[in-house]
Amino acid sequence: MARPAIPRQGLALNLMAVRKPMYEAGPERPETPRLLRHKFSRRVGEVLLVENVIDEMQLRLALERQRSSGGFLVENLVSLGFVKPEVVGKFLDQATGFPFVDLTQVTIDLEIARLLPESLARRKLVLPFGERDGELLVALADPLNVATVDEVAARVGKRIIPHLAFSFDLEEAIGRAFDARHKAQSVLAEIGEQDNLQDLSEDDLEGLAADAPIVRLVGGILEGATNMGASDVHVEPHEDMVRVRYRLDGLLYEQMNIPRNSLAAAVSRIKVLSSLNIAERRRPQDGRFLYKDDGGREFDLRVSIM
Repeated sequence: MARPAIPRQGLALNLMAVRKPMYEAGPERPETPRLLRHKFSRRVGEVLLVENVIDEMQLRLALERQRSSGGFLVENLVSLGFVKPEVVGKFLDQATGFPFVDLTQVTIDLEIARLLPESLARRKLVLPFGERDGELLVALADPLNVATVDEVAARVGKRIIPHLAFSFDLEEAIGRAFDARHKAQSVLAEIGEQDNLQDLSEDDLEGLAADAPIVRLVGGILEGATNMGASDVHVEPHEDMVRVRYRLDGLLYEQMNIPRNSLAAAVSRIKVLSSLNIAERRRPQDGRFLYKDDGGREFDLRVSIM
């Protein structure tokens, strides 16, 4: 028996922030020479030697690794197993002048963390994690990078207090802060296998659109797009699956694939949000709706069903 045809409706969403982020120039400071990073590592090494945290052989091996693979000295000492992160924190404060934050031991304020786009946080290895007396506490893998510090200050429109954090801790913390796409993927397993959906009534479609897993799936797709600073979301049906792509800096990047049998429910959910005709599956439709993410940011979404 031939498999019944499935409606091939896809959709595109254009995201426009309703509340624009504030861009104000940070305080001007002299540019930090690259040489300071070498002095920084040397000073940390000297402090750890004096305090008998490491020996000269361990320091030499860590410096050799730093020269070959990059990174800061202490990160190499930790990855080599010579020191534990919780031990070196107080010495980093003393040696660098920057407060050290162990991101595995602090509660990250997700609303504050998402003041920066996910793409910037991952590219620069930087993450706001809290606020104190109106100042933003920001973890950086390289707090000596003046350009990054100024860019973050301009983005958030507040005075920031740079904190030193390990790059591997930052990567993990950024993943936790921007996990909406991973949530969307996890919902797919909950949805499971469904029958092919073809001749459904309007009531059936509305029921699918209100189903809790579908609500979370569409929410995860949208939140992932806003977190990454995407301008558009494309949901594109193919023969055996549906491809979801985000437009970033003018280019479309594939983010996830969802089962073909979830397409009708996902499109119906978008139609309900956009006040479109949920039963119309042949003609194109255009609409819009207001979306608010977990951080309280509002976006005006323009929807095209094709």
